[in-house]
Amino acid sequence: MSEQHLLGSDGNSRAEDIDIYRNAIYVCGVKTISLYVEEPRYRELKALAKARGRPVAELLREAMVDYLARVRGERSMLDLPPHSSGKLRRTWRRHELLDEMRRR
Repeated sequence: MSEQHLLGSDGNSRAEDIDIYRNAIYVCGVKTISLYVEEPRYRELKALAKARGRPVAELLREAMVDYLARVRGERSMLDLPPHSSGKLRRTWRRHELLDEMRRR
């Protein structure tokens, strides 16, 4: 493939053009905010983000979504405590349980 096919009209690579386009789509509808945080908490958050390979902003957005769900009282079935249904009639294998869940 010739060099001309790899470059966009402005001389940038097509990959760069695609990245710019993706970023433009992502930023549309997103509000930029500023906030003040205590330095020790920010350092801890940065270390956590680095350990997980995620940006600090992504962790903050996730925390906001979780907080709003909690305030609204939204719950997941995973939040419910386990319930004893009594003794099992027989032992189930993992694939049998998965097959039954898929049938429902």
